[in-house]
Amino acid sequence: MKVEKIIVLGLSPTAKYVGKEAYLFNIKCIAFDFKNGPSKYSRYFENTEIISESELLEKLKRDYLNDGVSYYVCPTSDEWVEFLHKNKILFENTNLKTSLSYLDGSYTLLADKFELMSISNKIGLNYPKSILFISNNTNSPDFSSLDFPIFVKPSNRVGLASVMQGKKGWLFQTKEDWNSFETLKNLEGVELLIQEVIVGPESNIRVLGTVASKGKRVDTWIGIKYRQYPHGFGSGSLIVEDNGDHELDEITDKLLKETQYSGFFALETKFCDKRKKTFIIEVNTRPGLWFGATTNAKLFFVSQWCQSLGFMTITFKGKNHEKVNKPVVWKYFYKDLFISFKKTSKYSSKILIPNQKINSFAVF
Repeated sequence: MKVEKIIVLGLSPTAKYVGKEAYLFNIKCIAFDFKNGPSKYSRYFENTEIISESELLEKLKRDYLNDGVSYYVCPTSDEWVEFLHKNKILFENTNLKTSLSYLDGSYTLLADKFELMSISNKIGLNYPKSILFISNNTNSPDFSSLDFPIFVKPSNRVGLASVMQGKKGWLFQTKEDWNSFETLKNLEGVELLIQEVIVGPESNIRVLGTVASKGKRVDTWIGIKYRQYPHGFGSGSLIVEDNGDHELDEITDKLLKETQYSGFFALETKFCDKRKKTFIIEVNTRPGLWFGATTNAKLFFVSQWCQSLGFMTITFKGKNHEKVNKPVVWKYFYKDLFISFKKTSKYSSKILIPNQKINSFAVF
């Protein structure tokens, strides 16, 4: 029988999501990272290792390349997606497999904020009004086309972890706030997207997850992002399934058709109360942490991603493989506990959690 395994790049909670779902299908996983993480001692991995980039490349060539096993290499962060693209030669006619868009670089059409804005405008999708700015520590952006408040974020976050410190970007209420932006000195030469703030409560934010191959997707999972950490502009801490929102399916299909994308796909949108339109916020081209909810919903994106790459021996070992009818409520417990005690903004709204539900928690 052909031996097939997943190499998970990362030891984050998202990596554990990948390992946990693979475990349900008897797929063995090996995980690597450049730093320690919550998945280091997880039972879902056959082996984990903290390793340098040069050591990892050497190990892949020496121990894994053409050893008779098929390896499906799954990135769990933007940095790992870039690693795959940078080392695409390892995947040319070998036993290492991953999504084509990670190798040919077309993932940037969605992951890069400026590219996403350009494509959205081209195919008639709503994207926040934005300007591009590259700081040289002496110039200033032209704010004439934007009204404050504004939100500022890098077009590409790769390599900026120490500057971002877990944030998605920075909110400025006034031009004076911008003028006192101390972090800007650490962003010299970085392409920044400065954009309008979409007005509305956090419950106007929807997320969609799926897996695509050459522009075609499998089923989607959609949720309402009721709370996020940090509050206002962060990662989801409480997301409630809402698969009645077919507009997100339509947005996804248009983006996938235009880009012919292959890989994991995580869309975030927000409905503008002022203009009564849904705006694209971002697309992530790897699994999101909240993808753990999709496992509870029995959509199994990891196994479907493997199958899209030719994985042959997938066998579900659980009791029931059918999609569930109850909505899934996903929570990043400790972060959500913290944010739920903080004073909420004027845009906060009542959280509508169903009585009949399936609870899903971020995997630690």
